[in-house]
Amino acid sequence: MFFEVQKEMNKALWFCGVVDVVEVGDKKIYSITHKNKNYEIKATYKVVHDVGDDSFDCSCNHFVRNGILCRHAFKVMLNSEVQCIPEKYILPRWRRELVLVELLPAHVRYGEMDVEKKALINQATSMFDLIIGRVRNDKGALTEFVERLERLGDEISVDIPILTGTEQKRNDIQELLCVSEPESVDVLPPKGIRNKGCG
Repeated sequence: MFFEVQKEMNKALWFCGVVDVVEVGDKKIYSITHKNKNYEIKATYKVVHDVGDDSFDCSCNHFVRNGILCRHAFKVMLNSEVQCIPEKYILPRWRRELVLVELLPAHVRYGEMDVEKKALINQATSMFDLIIGRVRNDKGALTEFVERLERLGDEISVDIPILTGTEQKRNDIQELLCVSEPESVDVLPPKGIRNKGCG
């Protein structure tokens, strides 16, 4: 997304021009030309800059459609010597800290899975939240709950050992492709192949 914004900024510099500026109260209405690669004017758009709330509204509606400012708005920002993009034009969906991992749905956190597994994970999460809600104000009950969870975790670790990163990746690939890794490999690359230019 950074490169899309960078592209619009670059085009604002080279392919847009200010034709006219009209002031109406706190608002400035700019007429911005839109040029092609041959620097021929293809269209003219109106950008309304409201100085009061530092907003930039373009008639091309690029921000409404795509969620990033257009080259015409950036041209007005350059003309107005705006030092940084107003916070309201950096939408949450473009930020890294969009959603905490803990709040993501099960299929995003743990990968694609069948409906039954997803339902069980959702049920387990709901039960955990319900119990936390009940014991959160009682330190003794909360301590006991944590200790029970630790014991349960130890028991599960005995039955289902923790996989290394490589093992987990292998399992994920097998689950994704719906195949299992064969015990012995009997398909080998052919011998005696001479590639062009090898001598």
